[in-house]
Formats: sequence, structure tokens, C-alpha cells
Amino acid sequence: MQVAKRWYVAVFLLSAAFLLSGCVKFNTRIEIRPDGSGQWAIGFGISQELRSLANLGGEEFNLEKYLKDQKIQGMKVHEWREGGYAWQAVTWPFQNIEELNSTAAVLGLFESFELKRYPRVLNDRFELRAVLKSLDKIMASSEQNNSSLLKYNLWLDAQIQIIMPGRVIETNGAFVENQSNIVSWKLLTEQDVAIEVISESSNLTKAIPLVLLVGLLAGGVAAYRVIRKRNAISANV
Repeated sequence: MQVAKRWYVAVFLLSAAFLLSGCVKFNTRIEIRPDGSGQWAIGFGISQELRSLANLGGEEFNLEKYLKDQKIQGMKVHEWREGGYAWQAVTWPFQNIEELNSTAAVLGLFESFELKRYPRVLNDRFELRAVLKSLDKIMASSEQNNSSLLKYNLWLDAQIQIIMPGRVIETNGAFVENQSNIVSWKLLTEQDVAIEVISESSNLTKAIPLVLLVGLLAGGVAAYRVIRKRNAISANV
């Protein structure tokens, strides 16, 4: 998805423009639903006190206008304030796991990315294994002069959050705000980061028919025994 990659690089360059403002937060969030669909969200946040430094050409930076000028379509713009930061982000959906994996492959954030779903009777098991690129690799891919960014690891707080379907049962990441299905990893300056997370999501659409089938079988067996017992009593009479 080339438009996504273009936006991803653009966010890093915008973050670089805010270098003197102090800490800049850069966040990528992937939300995965039980049916395999979901959405990407990529954005950045700067402190509200230094929001004026985000202005370009004397005007406040307008993310929606930027996307339109760059002819990037299919993305929604969101703005909000949280934890003393003013955030701007774009979101776009994916319809299935295959689309998620293919988008991650071209986005420029990962060395590798693969999500698999293993359907089971009462729940589905989701396994995600990926390698997150270092900040050095991501900045190098933007074809910009890294020296202009100085020591961006001192001011750029970059992380990725993944919202898994159901409850996470195994991961090497950190849980976010004690949520059992949201895990995060921080991007490192020189080292790639391995991502491993496994979750299980209950599948009521499969469980309900199974329960009904078991109930019908049990009811049939019980009815058969009652009829057989009555026939035996009648025969003895």
C-alpha cells in the first residue's frame, strides 16, 4: 500500500521538524478483530504548550489538507488531546489477515510480519510474529540526510501497539494499561525488535450450534430411554 508508506515517512519527517520542541511521540496501532479485519492507525503527538512550533508557513498544520495535497486517499483523519499532547493521526481499514500481512510488508516499518489464525472448536488462536525495524533503518529508507535529525533517539518516543482478538496468553511485549489484549513495543535506535504475541478469542458462532447439537442429542437419548422404559412397563402389564 504505497499511500500508507508515503504517509509513514511523512510523519517521521514532520516529527523531525519539531526537533527543538522536545519530546515527540510517534505511535503506530494495529487493531485486529476476531474475524481477521481491523484497522491501522499512525500518528504523532506534540506537547500542547509547543503546538505552535508545528505550524508550517505561519499556519497551523492541517493533516487533512496535507493528505489531499499529496493525493493520498482512503484514510480518515483524527485529532485529539491526551496526556498533555495534541495528537494527529490517520486510520485506514484492512478486510482480512492477508491484506494486513501484505500492507505490513510494504509499509517500511517491519523486516517481516506474519499473522496467522488457527480456527478451533470453541475459540480461535491468533499468532503474530514480526521483526520491527530500528529507527536508523526507518530513517534511512526515507532517503533523507540523517545528520539533519541529530540524535533523534533523544527526543523521539516511538512505539507500536497491537490490539489482539480476545485475550493475550503469551507475548514478549508490554501490556498497555493492564489491558489483556493490548501489547506495545518501543522502537530502538540501532536494533531491530522481535514481536511475538499469541491470543485466543472465543468463537460463539461455533460454540452455540455445538451446544444445541449436544443438547438435541442428549434430549434424544433421554427421550429414547423414557419411551423404552414405558414400552417395557406396558409389556409386563
